[in-house]
Amino acid sequence: MGRVGGARAWEAVSSVVVMNRVLLIGLAPKAVDLSDAPIDLDTLKERIAVGNAQVLDAGYDARFCEIDTDVARASEQAHEALRRAADSIGCERPLAFEQ
Repeated sequence: MGRVGGARAWEAVSSVVVMNRVLLIGLAPKAVDLSDAPIDLDTLKERIAVGNAQVLDAGYDARFCEIDTDVARASEQAHEALRRAADSIGCERPLAFEQ
């Protein structure tokens, strides 16, 4: 199943539907200490945006989640992103982590 031009992120093959849905989770740029890095916050944000666009251009139905460094807050953010992603595809609730 090769991608041709603007092909959708999924193709029906016989009676099987192949989907390329992904949830990408990473640290929020503002959460990263850049004091010793050879890059500034604006440049980092621009590069992340380019990378995210490349994921979408590659045909993935992607959702992006930027989390804080606080573990409890990061867990909340990731779970909420997963809930939104599941809701967007009609996934039945509760999800495993909600039980």
